[in-house]
Amino acid sequence: MNKMNLIKHLTSFLIFAGILSLLSGCSIDFLNSEDAEEKVQQLLGTWSWQSSSSGTGSDPNGEPTSTSGPSESDRRENTYTEDGGYTSIQTNAEGEELGREQGSWSLDDDELTISFGSAFSIKYDIEITDGTLTRTRVSNEDGFEYWLRDRWSKK
Repeated sequence: MNKMNLIKHLTSFLIFAGILSLLSGCSIDFLNSEDAEEKVQQLLGTWSWQSSSSGTGSDPNGEPTSTSGPSESDRRENTYTEDGGYTSIQTNAEGEELGREQGSWSLDDDELTISFGSAFSIKYDIEITDGTLTRTRVSNEDGFEYWLRDRWSKK
């Protein structure tokens, strides 16, 4: 094979390899956007509070120092709407509203951010499995590390 043919074959191969890498990159992005959309669809709707636990340190799989759950005087529901709205309502056993918070939410991979205007935002790592939403966050305030984890069931 002469030099000219070798250069043509090498050029053709490089062009083919470049096109192939572009196409595979697009399909990966497409799959990632499908996964993201699926997570959003799973999150949308109303969730009932099942339990909360907290502990010191940065390992949310450690032994909790505190646990709680719904009671006669404390029931909670969170709603995530398609337009990015977030509402949290706390009621008692009779259904009387004890508190309401409203804000917005966004999801980036498995990180849920709930924002309350420009006042503040809370970030959670989330997992949704079999109709259960688990939200976990680790915080460090003035050198004191603690974690919070709560579980919600889909209504």
